[in-house]
Amino acid sequence: GAPAGDVLRANGPTLGVLAGLLVLFLWLPRAGAGRQLTTNKLLQEPLEGYVSEKGVYLSTPRSTVDLPWDTLYKATVADKIILLGGSEYQYYMLPREFFASDEDWKQVCAWVEAHAPKPKERKFLKVLFIWIVIFIVVILLWNFFRTQ
Repeated sequence: GAPAGDVLRANGPTLGVLAGLLVLFLWLPRAGAGRQLTTNKLLQEPLEGYVSEKGVYLSTPRSTVDLPWDTLYKATVADKIILLGGSEYQYYMLPREFFASDEDWKQVCAWVEAHAPKPKERKFLKVLFIWIVIFIVVILLWNFFRTQ
């Protein structure tokens, strides 16, 4: 039979492309929020507002929004930003700099954890990953037994 090294050499480019696509697919959603903040002119306008136990009130020169916690689709707290999702693809960003002090930041993080919906688990990515692994194993096995 063909040594495992021959099978890997024959399938290396295919596996490399699949691995690269998987990494890109998993990385793109995480890069989106930062890219939105740096490229969207409306998001770069002055932002004022406050956060309370009832929800979030935000105001820019062009709009205002009042978001009670129970109207949010999801909310996520990261090291330097809070994302408040109004829907699957629309969200409001509260950068760490929006808050006057560390105490204010910690209080709002606590309110988000206590009142806002948690992000839903992305089962799609897990299923996609499993199918990609199955596809790669099938290719390797097919080539291995084909060269026997």
